Amino acid sequence: MGESPEYDLVAETALSTLKLCHTKEPDRKKKPLIDQIRKSKGYKKANEKIKMINVVWDKEEGYSVKYFRRERNGSYVLKSRIDLGDTFIPGELADAIRKGIELATF
Repeated sequence: MGESPEYDLVAETALSTLKLCHTKEPDRKKKPLIDQIRKSKGYKKANEKIKMINVVWDKEEGYSVKYFRRERNGSYVLKSRIDLGDTFIPGELADAIRKGIELATF
């Protein structure tokens, strides 16, 4: 668990993403980023065949990884979550993210 460079990259990417989260206001004049990346029009089409997970930190509960099921209308419904708590061993966050991606459905 957490010993390969691939797992280190997942953990490093997740932590750097969490640090950047909510640091800038979105440019409301541009198309949403997912539409730009996927070159699509509309949210439902843009998130087609995309799994959704959510890495969360809460001051009382610590870290958790939530994973979702995509509905036919393009919305996502929470399936379950993997709770990690306040402290975890190296690689555990990467493992939880990988497991969440595996369990999420589209």
